[in-house]
Amino acid sequence: MIVKSIKVGEKIRLKELSRELKITSILSDFFIFKEGAGIVTILKFGVIVFWGFSDKKIDSFIKKIGSFVDEATSKDCAEEINVFTSKNKDSISSSGILLKDLDSRRVAIVSEVLGRSVALDSYECEIEEMMKNFGNITNILCSTGKIFLSNKKLFKLVGFAMNTQHRVISKLTVLDKPSITWDSADIDEFYGSLAHEYEIQHRYEILKQKIEMIFRDIEFIMNYMDSKKSHFLEGIIILLILIEIVLFLPDFLN
Repeated sequence: MIVKSIKVGEKIRLKELSRELKITSILSDFFIFKEGAGIVTILKFGVIVFWGFSDKKIDSFIKKIGSFVDEATSKDCAEEINVFTSKNKDSISSSGILLKDLDSRRVAIVSEVLGRSVALDSYECEIEEMMKNFGNITNILCSTGKIFLSNKKLFKLVGFAMNTQHRVISKLTVLDKPSITWDSADIDEFYGSLAHEYEIQHRYEILKQKIEMIFRDIEFIMNYMDSKKSHFLEGIIILLILIEIVLFLPDFLN
């Protein structure tokens, strides 16, 4: 079975979707339900995981729930993997994920890790774009000794960086273990293996470091622009004093 995880937006309003479309989750802590012959897991941070869906059915479902998605994404950020059932213990191989049983708990765990991985991919792209923008600014500073940046553009970059930081840290909560792992050692071990395979914590830490680096760049640029503004104002004051001296000098001499 092919399992595909897709980021469709920043948030999916699950309660409203459940009420309007009359969908009931088969698991209390996750929003999982059967759709035809497949299974759908909808995660609160804007990711949907499709189990056994064709691309055509995926597109149809995304359109159907489009009105419940906040800040729909324009870029297609997705991952897919093959999932097989096996009599042996849950594991990961080069060919895909092997599940001892296709029950709701295992579906939830796989969906959660795949969803977090796709969300991280999306934020990694955003942060790389930000680093590119600030890299261009610092390159110009190195070559010219000046920063040609308006306050408006700088504040837009700062706002975008702060918004991304908020979403990465507060919405994704990638380091939190799902509560479903608490009651089963096997499920907990399997979740740990999956999270390690997809390097969830490592990628999250790298994102945080990159965001901190961006804010250090922002602090430097803002201090530079404040200093430049102060020097400009000091120059204006000196010029005004000189003009006043020139204007009143003839009267003083007379």
